[in-house]
Amino acid sequence: MRLAALLVLAFPVFANISTSSLTGRVIIGGAPATGVTITATSSALQQQRATITNASGRYWLGALPPGTYDVTFSLAGHTTLTRRAVLELARVARADATLEPNPDEDSTTSTATTVSVADTIAITSHFDDHMLDRMPQGRIGTASLAPGAHFNYLPIVDGMATSGFVTSEETIEQITFVRGAPPVEWDTFVGTAIPARTRSGGEEFFFTLRDTITSDDNDDLLHFGEATVGGRVVPQRLWFFAAGWTGEQDYPFRQEPRGMMIKLDAQIGDAHHFDASYNDTEQGSGIEPFKSDTASLRYTAAIGPRFTSEVVAGRTTIGLGSLYEASTEYFSGRASYSLGDHLLTAGVSAQDSDAPDSRSLFASDRWSFSRWNVYAGLRYDDGQFDERLAPRIALTYDLRGDGRRALSASWGEYASAAQPQFALRTTTLGYATAIGNSGAARIDVLRRENGDFWMNELQLDARYRLFDRFEAGATYTFVDQYESGFQQPAYPEHAAHVWAGAELPIGSHEFGVTLLQHYLEFADSIYPTDLALRYSIPFSRLGLMIAADATNVLDSDQSYQAPRAVRFWVRVRM
Repeated sequence: MRLAALLVLAFPVFANISTSSLTGRVIIGGAPATGVTITATSSALQQQRATITNASGRYWLGALPPGTYDVTFSLAGHTTLTRRAVLELARVARADATLEPNPDEDSTTSTATTVSVADTIAITSHFDDHMLDRMPQGRIGTASLAPGAHFNYLPIVDGMATSGFVTSEETIEQITFVRGAPPVEWDTFVGTAIPARTRSGGEEFFFTLRDTITSDDNDDLLHFGEATVGGRVVPQRLWFFAAGWTGEQDYPFRQEPRGMMIKLDAQIGDAHHFDASYNDTEQGSGIEPFKSDTASLRYTAAIGPRFTSEVVAGRTTIGLGSLYEASTEYFSGRASYSLGDHLLTAGVSAQDSDAPDSRSLFASDRWSFSRWNVYAGLRYDDGQFDERLAPRIALTYDLRGDGRRALSASWGEYASAAQPQFALRTTTLGYATAIGNSGAARIDVLRRENGDFWMNELQLDARYRLFDRFEAGATYTFVDQYESGFQQPAYPEHAAHVWAGAELPIGSHEFGVTLLQHYLEFADSIYPTDLALRYSIPFSRLGLMIAADATNVLDSDQSYQAPRAVRFWVRVRM
C-alpha cells in the first residue's frame, strides 16, 4: 500500500501533459493512400477531430482524451469504413484501414477492436475503469500491481502533480503506470510517472452514491461516503462534473479524508477546448491534518489537420495544519506538428514555489517509416538541480507491420531526487506481443545508474480479457541492485502478482469474483492473498453494486506484509 499513500500525500512537483493519441495507416490496392480523411468521434469528445493521411498513408491525431472512438476513413470513389478504437491514458492507439474502390461510396462499420503494442514509445501498464472497479486493493492501490521497483515515481492527476485529491475512489477513471522510457515532455524529476485521470461530465447525466464500511481495532464500524454527479450544461459545448467525500476508514490505513472537486469542460468553436478543475481536500493525520487545494486549467487547440497544442497551468497549496504551508504554481505547454512522417514537438515547463524555481525547454521528433518508430528528444532544465541537458532516444520495430508484435529499446537521462548531482541513466530493451483482440504481454530489461547506485530489473506484464466476463493477468519483477549505505534491500528481489476474475450472470443480476495472489521476497518470502466479491443488481436506470474486499486474507505476521483488512462498500449509479 506504499503506492496508495504516496498518491495521497506526495508533494507537488510540476504540471505535465498526459493525454492520448491515435495513429494508423491506410492502404488502397496494396499501396499507401494519400489524402484520405480520418474523422474521430467519441462520447469523450465534445466535437469531432479530423486529419488526412500523408504520402505514406499514415495519420496522427494527438491531444485526445481517453475513451472509445469511432474512426471513419473516407475518400471519394471508395467505400467509407468506420472502425472502433480504444484510447488509453498516456498511450498511443492504432486503427488501420484498407479501402476498396466503390463508385456508390457505400459505408461499412466494424465494432471489433484490436491491440497495438508497437506505437507507444514509453513502457507502460494501464488500468482501465473496468479493472479498477473489480480489484480488491481499490482503485488507487491497484497501480501498485504494475511491475517495477516503484522508486522515484511521480503521481500526475489530470495533468497536475498534485496532492491529496485522489482520496475518493469514485473520482478515478483510469491509471497508467509509466515504467520506463518517458518522453522529454515528462518532467525529469523521476524515472517513472503515474498519470491518473478523474471522471469528466458528458452528454448523459449520471449520479453515484457510495458508502465504504470498515472496522477499526476496536471493532467499531467506520463509514466513508462519496458522491459524484455529472452531465451537460450546453449540449456538445459545456459539461460539468462534481464530487464530494467525507468520513473515516481503516483501509488501506487509518484516515479521515474529506474533500470536494468540480470540473468544467468547454468547447469553443471546433478547434479550442478548455477544461478547468478545482479541488479542496483534507486528510486526517494525527493532530495536524494534511490539507491541499488545487486549481488547474488545460487548453487544447487542434488547428487544421496537422497542428495541435496543449497547455496546463495551475496552483497547488499544501499544508500540515498550522505547522506548514507551501504553494506552487505550474505551467507546461507543448505544440506538435505532423510533417510528413515526422511528428515534431516543442514546449516549455516552469515551476514557481518556496523551493528553488525551475524552468525547462524540450524538443523532440517522432519519425515513423517502414516498420520503425524512432523517437529522439532533448530536455534542458535550469533551477531545481542546477543546469542539466537530458537526451532521450527510443525506438520500436513492428515485426509484422500490423502492430501485433514489436521489439523496443531506449536510453535516457533523468534527474534523481536521491542524488541530484548525478544523472539517472536508464537503458531498456523489450519485447511485446498482442494476445487475441483484448490482451497483451511484454517483457522488459531495465538498467538504471545514478552515481554509486545501480539497479537491474526484469519486468513482465501480461493481461487478457474475454467478452468482458473473464479477466486474468500477471506481473513479475526481478531486482538486482546496489547502493552504498543500505544494509537491507529497499525492494523485494522477486515480486509477482497474479490475478483472475470472472463475472457470471444470474438472471438480470451479476456476480463477480477476483482472486489476487502476491509473492514478495525480502529476507523471507511472503504470500499475501486478496479477494474481491461483487454483486450487481439493475433497477430500471439505476445500478446497485454490493462489494466486499479482503486483503491479506491469511493474515500472515511477516514484518513486510500488511495486516488483514476487510472493507464493504455499496454504490448506486444512475
